[in-house]
Amino acid sequence: MGGIGSWGTMQRTAEDRGFTLIEMLVTIAVLGILVAAALPSMIDIVRNNRASSEVNALLTMMTLTRSEAIKRNQSVTACKTADSLSCSTTATWADGVLVFLDTDGDGTYDSTATGVDEETLIAVESPLAPRSKVSWNGGRNMIVYGSDGRASPFGSFLLTPNGESAATRKLTINWMGRPSVCTPDASGNC
Repeated sequence: MGGIGSWGTMQRTAEDRGFTLIEMLVTIAVLGILVAAALPSMIDIVRNNRASSEVNALLTMMTLTRSEAIKRNQSVTACKTADSLSCSTTATWADGVLVFLDTDGDGTYDSTATGVDEETLIAVESPLAPRSKVSWNGGRNMIVYGSDGRASPFGSFLLTPNGESAATRKLTINWMGRPSVCTPDASGNC
């Protein structure tokens, strides 16, 4: 046990070391304040990382489609797919993307074609997060890149991950076929 020293204060011995209840409560209160201040910014970081990840997956598929068309000197098609095996008019772009060499130019992937009409599956992008929304203003269910790298049609995707409009990203494919990403304002402009 501690005793009273020459200055009238308690001296601690080896047995008395530790934290008092008041010191512990103050530490917990300060820690709680720091966590409460940091949590909102952590939520924003996670939301923005999710948005970037999902738009980058779509950007990668469009860039791959364009580069394959240029490399192969043939039209390459990217279409939305629900089953990763065929193009779909009812699926959304968030359901998945199919990239293939469209030798017959009909905009559909035919895995059974042989010979001159044989179509090569280049890549399949799996679905985005279940609550993510992707809208395409290009009008068609597919994007066809020609051998010169131009896209038909050109337009833009608006991607909202998990329904969080604050994290919306816009992927634009310009008339030259070049895809680019931005964070749009409330009116959808970058």
